[in-house]
Amino acid sequence: MQSPFFFTTILCSLLHFAAVDDRILFPNQTLVIGQTLVSQNQVFEMGFFSPGKSSNRFLGIWYTSTPDVVAWVANRNHPITANQAASFMIYGNGSLVISSGKSII
Repeated sequence: MQSPFFFTTILCSLLHFAAVDDRILFPNQTLVIGQTLVSQNQVFEMGFFSPGKSSNRFLGIWYTSTPDVVAWVANRNHPITANQAASFMIYGNGSLVISSGKSII
C-alpha cells in the first residue's frame, strides 16, 4: 500500500501540468473516460482504465512507459461498470470527486 504522501505528490504533479491534449485540469473542469493527464516529466499518467479483460473502469495513475503497471487506484472497491459514464473533477473548494451519472463514488 502506497503512502498518502506518495499519492499526493503524484496527483499534484499530474494536475498542475499539461494533459495529453495540452490542457490543464482546472477547478470545475472534468476528466472523462478516454482522456488522460500526463506529468510534466512524462513518467506518470492518470485517467480511467480497465485492467486486463475486465469491463469495469477505475481511476488510476500508472507509469507512462509501462501502462500495465498501475501505481495507484482511486475507486478500487467501487468499480464503474462498462455501461456507466464517469468523470473526475476538482471542485472549486479543492475536493477531488469521481462521479458516475448523478452518483459520487
